[in-house]
Amino acid sequence: MSRTPKISEKLFTTLASYYLIFCLVFLFPEQIFSDETTGKIAKGNASSIRHLTMDNGLPSKTITGIAADENQFIWIATNKGFCRWDGFNAICYQPIPGDSSSLPDNHIPRNGFKWDAQRKKLLIGTNQGLSLFDPATLEFQNFFIDPDNSLKIPAPINVVFTDRQDLIWLGTDNGFSMMLPNGNSFKNFTFKDDFPEYVMLDQRSINRVFDIRQDPEDDNVLWLATLAGLLRFTKSTEKLQWFYYPAEDYLRELNLFTMLVPGEEGMIYLGTWNFDMVQFDSKNEKFTGRFGRSPGSTIHTDERIFPYAHAGKDAIWISSLNGLGTINPKTGDIDYIFSLKNEHNHRLVPELFYRDGDRHLWLGSENGVYVLSLDYGPVKNHFFRPVDENHWYITRSLFEDTISNTLLIGYGRGEGLHFFDLKTSQFRVINYPIHNISEHVVSAILPAPSGGIFMLTPDALYDYSPKNQQVKLLFSSRATMHDMKSDSQGNLWIASANQGLSVLKPGQMKPVQTGEMYHDFGGSQNLPMFQELVIDNHDRIWFRRRGESYGYYDPAKDSLIYFRKRDKLFDITCFGPPDDKLIWAATAENGIGFIDAEEPDKGIQIVFPPDSLPYGLISNLLVDRSNKIWALCEMGLLRLDPESGEKVLFDENHGIAVRDNWSDKNNLVPGKLQLLKDGRIAIGYRHGLGFFHPDSLKPVYKVPEPYLTAIRINEENIPVNENMKLRLPFDQNNLGFSYSAHALYNRGIILQHKIQAIDPDWHTQLPGKQVFYPNLRPGKYRLILRSSSLSGQGGEKFNHFDFVIRSPWWKTGWAYATYVALFGLLIVIIYRFQLNRQLARRENHRLRELNELKTRLYANITHEFRTPITVITGIADDLAGRQYDRNLFKNKLETIQRNSDSLLHLVNQL
Repeated sequence: MSRTPKISEKLFTTLASYYLIFCLVFLFPEQIFSDETTGKIAKGNASSIRHLTMDNGLPSKTITGIAADENQFIWIATNKGFCRWDGFNAICYQPIPGDSSSLPDNHIPRNGFKWDAQRKKLLIGTNQGLSLFDPATLEFQNFFIDPDNSLKIPAPINVVFTDRQDLIWLGTDNGFSMMLPNGNSFKNFTFKDDFPEYVMLDQRSINRVFDIRQDPEDDNVLWLATLAGLLRFTKSTEKLQWFYYPAEDYLRELNLFTMLVPGEEGMIYLGTWNFDMVQFDSKNEKFTGRFGRSPGSTIHTDERIFPYAHAGKDAIWISSLNGLGTINPKTGDIDYIFSLKNEHNHRLVPELFYRDGDRHLWLGSENGVYVLSLDYGPVKNHFFRPVDENHWYITRSLFEDTISNTLLIGYGRGEGLHFFDLKTSQFRVINYPIHNISEHVVSAILPAPSGGIFMLTPDALYDYSPKNQQVKLLFSSRATMHDMKSDSQGNLWIASANQGLSVLKPGQMKPVQTGEMYHDFGGSQNLPMFQELVIDNHDRIWFRRRGESYGYYDPAKDSLIYFRKRDKLFDITCFGPPDDKLIWAATAENGIGFIDAEEPDKGIQIVFPPDSLPYGLISNLLVDRSNKIWALCEMGLLRLDPESGEKVLFDENHGIAVRDNWSDKNNLVPGKLQLLKDGRIAIGYRHGLGFFHPDSLKPVYKVPEPYLTAIRINEENIPVNENMKLRLPFDQNNLGFSYSAHALYNRGIILQHKIQAIDPDWHTQLPGKQVFYPNLRPGKYRLILRSSSLSGQGGEKFNHFDFVIRSPWWKTGWAYATYVALFGLLIVIIYRFQLNRQLARRENHRLRELNELKTRLYANITHEFRTPITVITGIADDLAGRQYDRNLFKNKLETIQRNSDSLLHLVNQL
């Protein structure tokens, strides 16, 4: 007896939903739906505001974990170490060979990276053990694997976890461990019971623990995901209970649990190695279903999904090759918000590692880090899913049909003529036949005199009737048409690459080329290459040539003016819409200026020079009702005030989707702006639109304070701490500085530096690059850091770092004092030497004089002595030989007496 299976109400509802979707798709193939994104999770509403790769300083593009510390610095784990990210620069930490106090191993598993708020440290699990990293001191505390010691970690680590009691738990390849209160040893646990014989699972795999979570309602219970089922651990009794998913097919694959997410009502969601996601009811202690694409899945999905976190009421964050999204586990409905591809166009699985409140999601992948914004800003974005990679959906034209309350979108490489219902926020498309080209490109859209709408493509002009939604071909051409504008006489002017400027007058079937375009632009070898038109209030047709200059054609005079002189030769990237007198235009290298229709021969008059617009290429301009200029540029949406000169940049922080998730290309260049009847401005993205009111965008003026991150002395990098004082010897005078600022989500910040007495001007830092000062002379220096906003708003923040390069010992004060002392001593020695020489000369002179005196004295004395002696001797001889009378004898004796007295007088004088 056969029994007809009973279809459950839930299954019936699911089948009915699929049938409804089937009918919508096949009965209304031109309609593609999108939800408005206002911060709620909805399909396609998240935009990537940052993409971090090795170019930003990451040690690897393979991301295994992301965490944030108490100061909101982002820490990123990879398969080649980890780094700290502050919004500008990355500081990397990797193993140092031979240094046991550094990171033990490069590879960090995906569950092995966690911020411990209680200890204020990073917990890092590796194949070599556990590391506790202190960001304040930059020191590692390492606990290495030792399988022979029962108080040590038994095996390589797969997961680190802290429970609500601040205990550290480790999942390893051989059980799990708890760090004891002493902080130096561990208590190890393993599941030792045997499996039933009918369960064909590897007994050893039960102790390979890949994820640990605490029960949301019971602090005494831990849940452990292993490669052979689920374990329930009761902390008070240290009892382990094993659960496995029973299945006749794929038993092993369905129990290779690597991820564990507690949900609502006691449900636990388990991700497998590469198979279905499994649901476990912890209250009833049984498995209740699985999600996947295998035949036995209770809820079918088109790709394998992996759970990451609880996302709120009836929602779990999941990921697959389709992207990141949320799943309602009761209905199986999945809302994908972000998809990811690498540079080779291969789909990647984004992994949700960190949630910054309700504003930002930090994703890891095999292609770096992606930061998502959930569109909380005043810009409301709408997107549809592209058909494939061959459709680019580059917005070329926007036109508001106020009668049908519809926005018409002209895409480059779209699917036809696209529409957006401003009332229902739904996209749809009408196909049209193509002629000379193989893709749908709508270059321009304008209202037609007949009440229809002109639609220009590179090879044809069509008339679209909103009433019957039919597209009618008016003419085809091989001119490669790019733009069209109508003048006050009802003439339709068309710009093309091959013919330059042509006009379609009322009643004509085909446009007529204006003037001798080949002659005007250098002969037949140079095509006119007209890209864009704008018509002033005198019906002069202004044009720009791609990569060249610009000019205007005056139909009244049948004259063409082309600006070739250097002072007026500008490569225009876009025109703004004309007003009563002015036409604004952006140039590739000369800034933004205006054309005065009353003085056309002056050409463009620059108002905002290029050095005041460091925002990249500008692709489109719009003037709102308050005469503010809005410009789409590479960095975001720019608002300019011609009267005050104020410049304000709006980016992802305001909800603008600067980056396209699908193509990983800029969303705004190329792009389009359109002022709507209700005063709002529409932004034409790739495969989407954004809407905002000009008054709703308020600038973000938060300017972070810059700080020094690292110093390079000669060839060695040294870390920087808050109270660091640097005094270097004279031979360590080749310095490099790395500096940054803490601004995770604000990209409109400029960082600059200079050293007093060396740099006359400020130098702007290149991201991730050090600034070098080689061969600094000895002295005191001050490095000044400055941060400011690109808009010039919000003021400036400064910081400084003082350092000293000491002089060599022979140039120190003591050395100079010694030099002075030695010099003084030398002077004294020389003085004494000279003095002694002078004294010696004087003494010699005195001695010579004395000798001369003695000689003269001797001669004089000799003479003086000789005379009396001679007299006396003569008288004596005379007296001895003769006889004298008494008187004569007396005279002789008196003579002797006189000469004797003279001798005595001489002797007395001596």
